[in-house]
Amino acid sequence: IMQEGNQIYLDMITQLENEPGSEAVQAIVARWHQHIRHFYEPNFGMLCGLGQGYANDPAFRTKFEAMHSDLPDFLQAAITIYCDKNE
Repeated sequence: IMQEGNQIYLDMITQLENEPGSEAVQAIVARWHQHIRHFYEPNFGMLCGLGQGYANDPAFRTKFEAMHSDLPDFLQAAITIYCDKNE
C-alpha cells in the first residue's frame, strides 16, 4: 500500500508542468482518491481538507517538498479541483 501511494506521488511529479486541472493530473488524483480508501472512506470535504493539509501542515509539507519543492501546492490545487468537480 505504501509503495502504491509513493508511486502516485512520483507520477504526480511528472505532471508538474501541466495544469492541476488537466486530464492527466486529474486521473492521478482519482487514483489517489482510490488509494486513500485503503485507510478510510473519505467524502469530498475530507479529501479537500487533506489536500490543504499537504500544503499547510509542516509535517506533510516537509515530506512532499523532499520529493519535489512544488509538490505540496500542486497537490492541493489538483485535489481542490477534483473535489469541486466531483462533489
